[in-house]
Amino acid sequence: MAEIEGETVEITLDSAAIPAVGDKAEVFVVIEELGERAVVGTARVTRVENGSAWARIENTTSSVEPGQRVRILPSTPVPQPVAPSSGSVWFGAQMANLSTQSAAPLGIGPGIGILVEGMFEDPVAAEGELRPGDILLRLDGQPVKRIRYLETALQGLASGRRVSLDVVRDGQPRKINVTLLPQPSNSELAEMNRRLAQRGVAWAQTNLGRMYRDGHGVAADWTEAARWFREAAEQGYARGQDEWGDMLCVGLGMKRNEQEAYEWHRKAAAEGYVGAQSSMGYYYESGSVVQQDYGQALEWYRLAAEQDCVESQERLGHYYSNGFAVPRDGEKAVHWYQRAAEQGHVFAMLALGDLYRDGEIVPQDASLAAHWYRRAEEPTGLCPAQMCLGHLYESGYGAEPDFVEAAKWYHKAAQQDHPDAQRRLGAMYQFGKGVPPDAKQAFDLYRKAAEGGNLLAMTDLGWMYEQGKGVEADKAQAIAWYRKAAELGEPTAQCNLGTLYGSGDGVPRDEAEAVRWYRKAAEQDHVLAQSNLGDAYFYGKGVRKDYAQAFQWYHRAAEQGDAKAQSQIGYFCEQGIHVRRNYPVAIQWFKLAAEQNDAYAQAYLGYMYRNGLGVAAGRTTALTWLLKAAEQNDQWAKQMLQDMGVQP
Repeated sequence: MAEIEGETVEITLDSAAIPAVGDKAEVFVVIEELGERAVVGTARVTRVENGSAWARIENTTSSVEPGQRVRILPSTPVPQPVAPSSGSVWFGAQMANLSTQSAAPLGIGPGIGILVEGMFEDPVAAEGELRPGDILLRLDGQPVKRIRYLETALQGLASGRRVSLDVVRDGQPRKINVTLLPQPSNSELAEMNRRLAQRGVAWAQTNLGRMYRDGHGVAADWTEAARWFREAAEQGYARGQDEWGDMLCVGLGMKRNEQEAYEWHRKAAAEGYVGAQSSMGYYYESGSVVQQDYGQALEWYRLAAEQDCVESQERLGHYYSNGFAVPRDGEKAVHWYQRAAEQGHVFAMLALGDLYRDGEIVPQDASLAAHWYRRAEEPTGLCPAQMCLGHLYESGYGAEPDFVEAAKWYHKAAQQDHPDAQRRLGAMYQFGKGVPPDAKQAFDLYRKAAEGGNLLAMTDLGWMYEQGKGVEADKAQAIAWYRKAAELGEPTAQCNLGTLYGSGDGVPRDEAEAVRWYRKAAEQDHVLAQSNLGDAYFYGKGVRKDYAQAFQWYHRAAEQGDAKAQSQIGYFCEQGIHVRRNYPVAIQWFKLAAEQNDAYAQAYLGYMYRNGLGVAAGRTTALTWLLKAAEQNDQWAKQMLQDMGVQP
């Protein structure tokens, strides 16, 4: 069973199988009538302790509530490599990105410089070798602003090669030549770090902690990782403080303590450590252990982003995109999202696609949107990117829709069992958009999506069973699927279920039950349900006749463009039911409905123009509307035409 607090699910474990941090969890409800499960959300395990597990909610298809059931889906561990790829080289040094705090006194700009924290072997005193405290700026004349640029520059270079380095040593620029060394294997590197860690070298303790945490070169052991991180942290080493704070924050191998995590991150951030600055942004953004303050979060994220922290760059883009603590600014949002995207942050790529797709704070550009969605999709076939591409091509967004391309992307996502992709592709087969019409294929896709917990697909599946499309008509199955979706809050299913109860089609006729379902949907602004609820009050079906309630629900539907409801509001105004009689207002409502081809409204307009009610009498205009209504076989319109000497 699940207990919910914010975005966290607490799970009481009732089996011998203990989940691991990182495992996926499904929150579901059981529909007794069908004997099936409906997934209402997915989460990721973040902590396991004393017969309970905690998971952070990632996605929901319906309301996640206390008491719902949870199923843990164990992840398959990915074996870690024991050695680097052939040909990897290094300097035999521990390096870290230079903090802005350390760079400023040297006149080095933010986000530039790589600090040599120490050497794995005792440094040679010779002038031409790297030393602890050196700040690396260029390799063979090319800028290497951060470690990621250095790693790229070293790719393809051979062990034994001499390279030229531009460094700052003791505050002075120098050129030195260094010989590249073969990169040790992960297990060798673990032992090198262990020797130094046991001598109290904080950076080596932190490295060893990471290797135990991630299972690189040693068997994964969170307790051992925590021990080494803490030893480094207690020496005042900022990276160790940050890593120890991370362990406390997520509760890896220990009880989670976010307050203590905050204190360690605060210490590391004060030393200018970029990861901790990003964490401080998170604390102020979430308000989890400090008072929520988007302005403070923004400033911490900015400090980290300027030091090339990809997560903080993405958050800055988000703040400027959405106007958190700053006015919305498309140019700045794009700037920070692009910087994160250049480092491979796929959600920044998706956000850029959204900005260009929607065109709210940057000029709308469907081709640029597609470019960024494709960038996000290309490395791994990312399902959300495929969905964004499908939706972009289906809707156009300032360009001509391309249903063939939309179907292609929905198909890719559907192959990954994405329920909404299956539903959307099913709709394309149902209506023949981008693919040949195929009711059976549509039915099969709707069923897969429905079984995956998609509420709209459950409703679509119910309709296919009701109408006998792609499957033999089966009212019992239709009602079961409508009920399944309706009980989970899907308004169209609620309205459809109400219609079946109102007509007695497949279930005993029960107008009160029909009204109950109409009301649930109408309160979610479902326009047809609002119109139907208006009918129930107008005619007294399932409820006491109540013109005030009827007018209210008709009016809500009419404002959403429902032609029948607009016609009914016109009738209320023309007759003076519940409102003061007002012919001009009645004509306005009748025109709105008549222009949507509502025969009753067309006939009523003809009647009002013929009799000069609220307008000057006009035979020609009256005939125009009456003929339109008569073409739809409206008997009242035909009678009025005969009275005017016109054969309908």
